[in-house]
Amino acid sequence: MNINKLIQTSLRLLLILSLSTLTACDAQENAKPDKTDMGAVVGINYTGEGIQHFTVDEAGGGGIGRYGVSGVICCAMYPSKWTPELRVTVEWERSDCEGRRNMCTVEAAKQDKWPHKSFSKTIPIEKYTEDGRIYVAFLPNDEVRLYISRVGPRNRNFPSKLGMPHDPDENAKTNRPVENSKPYDPILNRGNR
Repeated sequence: MNINKLIQTSLRLLLILSLSTLTACDAQENAKPDKTDMGAVVGINYTGEGIQHFTVDEAGGGGIGRYGVSGVICCAMYPSKWTPELRVTVEWERSDCEGRRNMCTVEAAKQDKWPHKSFSKTIPIEKYTEDGRIYVAFLPNDEVRLYISRVGPRNRNFPSKLGMPHDPDENAKTNRPVENSKPYDPILNRGNR
């Protein structure tokens, strides 16, 4: 084989490799979302068990008391435009005191013997049309939903329509009705409307 043919063959291979690399880069560029937004993460607990810690795709953290709302935890990214295939992984650890409150004491917590369970679920992001905070709603039966909204659960336009969390036992003790006090039914998806 003469030197000219070797050079030509090498140049052709180099050209083919360059074109395939450019095509791969173009495909990766097309796979990126057009635009992303960033939102603070807020947890809402509609259950009688405390949430010790939670994350959304490894962002967030903190805890939430029984029937409570967490503080604002910064931050997580999400696509500016909602699509039906959007999913996130929510991981959380919650207390497991139901039926055994005697095990859920300050002393048990000090000795790291507080009963708890850990969960990880990949869930769809509920439909959104504008940017906002990222609300993680912890529901009975270890269900979880994720909403992106500019308004919080006190506002009647909050996407879940569940209102603020509240302890149904406390309502009975005080004999006081609470605004948005209809119970959440995870099967029928009936909430405060």
